[in-house]
Amino acid sequence: MPSISNLTEFNHALIYAFEPESSPARLSGSETFKDALFPEAEQHEDMLRAYLYAQEIILPFIRQNGFEKVDERLFLEWINTLHEFIGKALLAAHGRKSGEYTKEAVLRWHQGAQIGSDVALFMSNKHPKCKSKSQFVDFLVESKISFDDATVFVDLLYQIRESSLKAHPSQLPFIDKKSPYLKGITTLHKLITAYHSKQLSPTEKKALDNIVKICCYPEDIPPAMKNFATETLTKLRTLDRKNLPQIAKCLAETFYRFTEIHPFANANGRTGTCIINIFLRAFDLPSILLRHPGEKENESSLYSQAIAQIDKTLEPLTELILKRIRDAQEKPFVDEELKTVIALRLTLSTLLQNILKKYPTLDIDGLQKQISPITMLAISISPNSNKSAMIILSELIHLAREEEKKMDAVFSKLFLPQPTVSATEKEQIVNALEKLTGLTGWKTANSKLIVWIDLPDYSANEIADIVLNLQSTQAIEVSSGKRSDNGIPSIQCRNINIAKLLELANTGPNKLSAESLDNNNNNN
Repeated sequence: MPSISNLTEFNHALIYAFEPESSPARLSGSETFKDALFPEAEQHEDMLRAYLYAQEIILPFIRQNGFEKVDERLFLEWINTLHEFIGKALLAAHGRKSGEYTKEAVLRWHQGAQIGSDVALFMSNKHPKCKSKSQFVDFLVESKISFDDATVFVDLLYQIRESSLKAHPSQLPFIDKKSPYLKGITTLHKLITAYHSKQLSPTEKKALDNIVKICCYPEDIPPAMKNFATETLTKLRTLDRKNLPQIAKCLAETFYRFTEIHPFANANGRTGTCIINIFLRAFDLPSILLRHPGEKENESSLYSQAIAQIDKTLEPLTELILKRIRDAQEKPFVDEELKTVIALRLTLSTLLQNILKKYPTLDIDGLQKQISPITMLAISISPNSNKSAMIILSELIHLAREEEKKMDAVFSKLFLPQPTVSATEKEQIVNALEKLTGLTGWKTANSKLIVWIDLPDYSANEIADIVLNLQSTQAIEVSSGKRSDNGIPSIQCRNINIAKLLELANTGPNKLSAESLDNNNNNN
């Protein structure tokens, strides 16, 4: 991961102070490092890479050439690349690819995406808590939706479900006909059709707009983005750089228009924020955070009020941006404690993932059970959540490093020293690995006994299985990862017990199996 110290054009808080989204597995209750820590740490890394791209590629071009030389094609190319960075881990968690316009219709639920899941469950008669209309209305009210809007909305859902409306043809490939929630999913698609075909009454549309934002069909996104690029660049070329209110108004319109189109499946808000910060720096103004930590939950915050009214008026958003600019001119936002917490989370995530590359079978989640009682007591009496997080993360990093040392010591005793290796022995090792793994293409280094193979077409799970099987021979130290020179996934073997490896290859089956490994290890 690149260092945040390399980011000189933008406020570091843009990297550490946003709230990463939880993975689907964590939302389902998993708190493992793989499901909780890793995906969220990767979102911070993705954000840093996006802003470094803006710093190294976009800003120099604008400063040298001005907005007059930025055409629509280049502007849209920048946006797609920014999103490719920003949304990488976020979309990968849902099996999607960043940097590409969504092909699925998007519903933006104002009280959180979980409402959409609740609607699908309820309209499929499978909601765990709500079995009747009145119960679901009460449920929506508890989710901060008004009683009147909830009542109209639920009545509309029943009406839509029984109607003859059809899902838009472009969405049929995304509807799982075998899903147990097919009725609810189909109802939502019918709702989209009814909205875009203007079949809702004014009362129904008003209630619906208060609950969910129905974005344009995917087929309408490319022309909408082209128009967005044209309009935005036209405004930027005529802006008075000394007129802060005018700049704030332009940025508010840019952010709203972009998020209104909602071209990507997720991370549109983060990308929109990045876009307006690029414009600010191009005007030699400080970068800003639209949302400070904790403001999302605070309904009275300027941010929450601006977002709540964004579809009716852009004045609150304009005032928010203007205030953020002026505040940043006086003193940029900073939260050193939060910055330290995120730095520790990233350190722990990187450390654990590197350990897993060497020892795929290690139970890293067991480290959480090793936290000392003294540490638990310290955080229980601390009123500061950030300081508590620092204490726990620091101990977890220490425990992980100690565990790695133990594993290194254990494996170092399993391998014989190899002062010199002949060309014949290297050839025998390659042949043995080909026989044991069924893979061709193993290579050896000239100066020392390191054997590796590039696997560009293999998934992370497939590579992990190969590493696990080779590690289980207790004849090789195995690691995997992406090569630093070209980024290709590869497996590397070192500290090879040549005699044991050749014996296993000559006496065992053509390919490693759990049974052959057990038999071989029991005989040694």
